[in-house]
Amino acid sequence: MVWIVAHEVGHALQAQHFRLPKPSRIANEDARLAALAMIEGDAMLSMIAFVAHENHVPLHRALASAADRVSSRQVEQFASASGTSRTLLKAPRIMRERVMFPYLRGITFMGAMHRAGGFGLVNRVYEHPPTTTEQILHPERYLAGDSAIAVTEPTPPAGYESAATGVMGELQIIVALGECIEERRARAAAEGWGGDAFLVARRANSRLALLWSTIWDDEREAREFSKALEAAAGCWAAGDKSSGGHFDPSRLVIRDGTKVAFVRGLPHSELEPVARNLLALPAAGTASTAPFGAVSIPALKRSVRTRPPYVALQTFVDERLGIAAPVLPGYRATIEDGELVMNNAVGRPGTAAITVSEWLVDQHTLKLVFVHFERGVRDVLDDGDDLRIEETSATETPLGRAIYRTWRIQGLSTRIRATVLPICRGMGSIVFSQVWADDRGRIEMETWMQGVRALSAHTPPICAHLDP
Repeated sequence: MVWIVAHEVGHALQAQHFRLPKPSRIANEDARLAALAMIEGDAMLSMIAFVAHENHVPLHRALASAADRVSSRQVEQFASASGTSRTLLKAPRIMRERVMFPYLRGITFMGAMHRAGGFGLVNRVYEHPPTTTEQILHPERYLAGDSAIAVTEPTPPAGYESAATGVMGELQIIVALGECIEERRARAAAEGWGGDAFLVARRANSRLALLWSTIWDDEREAREFSKALEAAAGCWAAGDKSSGGHFDPSRLVIRDGTKVAFVRGLPHSELEPVARNLLALPAAGTASTAPFGAVSIPALKRSVRTRPPYVALQTFVDERLGIAAPVLPGYRATIEDGELVMNNAVGRPGTAAITVSEWLVDQHTLKLVFVHFERGVRDVLDDGDDLRIEETSATETPLGRAIYRTWRIQGLSTRIRATVLPICRGMGSIVFSQVWADDRGRIEMETWMQGVRALSAHTPPICAHLDP
């Protein structure tokens, strides 16, 4: 598909213009995922920008929509329901997250950078690449210069040798806790991560032990993580025992201020001394320095819940659009898929309707709206070739300046008009369509248009969607 090409073109432009980190050379998995999220997120941004342009949608709306889908996990739900990449879906969750994180969370991170400073700021991110998944999950912390605290790597206890070392980071902590406790609690417990280091140690008999030292932003965060870790650790031990795993069931979680230590798999007599040693390991933080100065991410607008469109007292009301329109005497109003359709009920031809176009309003899309409208009219006419453009002009309405186009059906007195009224700073438009057959009908339609009014002086709720 062409949007995949746009994604890969994004990668080509990165290689030409920026100094890219080499993720394969980053031993710290948390830092590697952060670097990948920057790279893949930027390519996703290129792809979404292309798709938004092709669909006449403002980029900031497309990015807000993508972020909403990622945060609500709609992308993963769709992938699961559609059977996309069955091998990936069957893989352990930690593997799935490592594969999907750079793309899904990468676009929310780079989307936030674009919201904060456009493509100029997006490009500058390469000067200061993110180094933790915490920065990717919380872009405001990246902009504030909130970096990881370097926790000293644990050393193997006597009789053990090192099998694996590393840093978990916020993402992998969420995944690990989420195997055994509610996802929301796991995310809350992982937030406030300051730094960590772990060691998997092996004895000669192949039994394993885990030594994990963590530090948190404050005591409340450390306490919350400690409780979540206690709950999850019991589940891990039970699962390991049922699967014939390599860890003994012994475990201990202890906290001292902002530090939390976890030891698993050692003899009971060694748990506390080793855990105390972990708490004593030095941890070196660095002063927070905002990489780009005082840059912040504007908050997204939130839609106000409104009632569905309705007709009351011969008036059509759409709270989301923030408008009311009269129902003309002798006309019957119905609401179809949330849109008003008003037909003359006394036998004379006459129709009015209100729809919404989510296209960005410019000279090109105005023409497209009229082209699509005309195409729809031709589809319902017996002979669409008889349709002719009669007039295109600007007009003043009670809601502001609009552009209309009128068609006539050759050989008949019938006129058809579409009036496009830009709303929400031109991020979309209300389209009023009208059909009449004589001067009386024309006057009725003009009267109807002059009767359309705003419900209030405030920005209508739809703008939170069209112009987030």
